[in-house]
Amino acid sequence: MTDAPTPPTDDTGRTPDVEGAGGATSAGATSAGATSAGATSGEATSGEATIATEPSTGTTSGPPAAAGAALEALRRVRTEVGKAVVGQDAAVSGLLIGLIAGGHVLLEGVPGVAKTLLVRSLAAALSIETRRVQFTPDLMPGDITGSLIYDQHRGDFTFREGPVFTNLLLADEINRTPPKTQAALLEAMEERQVTVDGSPRRLPTPFLVAATQNPVEYEGTYPLPEAQLDRFLLKLHLELPDRDDEIEVLRRHADGFDPRNLAAAGVSPWPAPTTCSRRPPPCER
Repeated sequence: MTDAPTPPTDDTGRTPDVEGAGGATSAGATSAGATSAGATSGEATSGEATIATEPSTGTTSGPPAAAGAALEALRRVRTEVGKAVVGQDAAVSGLLIGLIAGGHVLLEGVPGVAKTLLVRSLAAALSIETRRVQFTPDLMPGDITGSLIYDQHRGDFTFREGPVFTNLLLADEINRTPPKTQAALLEAMEERQVTVDGSPRRLPTPFLVAATQNPVEYEGTYPLPEAQLDRFLLKLHLELPDRDDEIEVLRRHADGFDPRNLAAAGVSPWPAPTTCSRRPPPCER
C-alpha cells in the first residue's frame, strides 16, 4: 500500500488552511473579475457617452445636408411649375434629370397636354433663357444654328446666332422637318457647339433640347432616325389628364389664367436670378 502524501507544514508546525487559502484566492479572483467587469462597464459607459456626443459634433448618421437641400430645391421648382401646369409631375422630374445630367429629353403626347407650357414654365422657374422653334417641312439648318450675314456698314460678314444659342431649346414637332434639318441638332446636342463656315461656336451652359412630337398623326412627318434618338437621354410620354385635373384646368381658365403670361400666374424664378452670365465669353464663342 502506498502512503498518503503528508500535507506541508509551516515554520510553527501547523498545517496551513488550504481550503481557506483556496477560498481567498477564489475571492481574490472574483474581486479581480469584478474589477475587470467594472473596467469593462466603464469602457462601455465611456463608449455610450461618446456615441451620445456624436450628434453635437455634427457626425450624424442621417442623410447629408446636400441631399436634403436638393430635395427641397426639387419641391420648390415643382411647386412653381405647378402654378401653370396641372399634373405632369413625372415630366417635370424627367426634365430636371435631363438638365442636371446634361442630357436631352423627347416629349411625346397628343396636342393639348401642355408640352410647350411645361417647358416654358420650367425655364421661368429656373430663371434660364429659353427659345422655341416650330419645325416645319421648309425649315433649313441655318434657321436653327445661325448663319453669316453681310454687314454693309462694316463691309464684312458677321455671324447671326440662331435660336439654338439658348439654355433650353424647345424643338416643337421635331418630326415634321426633313432629316437634313433634324441632323443640324446632332452636333449641338452631343458637342455643345455648332460649326458655321468651319468655325466652331460654343453654346451656353446649361444646354438642353426638349423636343416634342405628336404620336397620333404621321402624315407628312419624318420619323427620327436611330442616330437622332440616341442623342436623347429620356423619352417622356405625357398622358391625358384625369377627371380631377381637367376640372382644375377649367377652373383656372374660368379664373382668368393666361398661359402666355406666366408672371401673372405667379410663376417666379427659384432660385433667385444671379448676375452671372449664362453665356460663354466671346473668346470661347
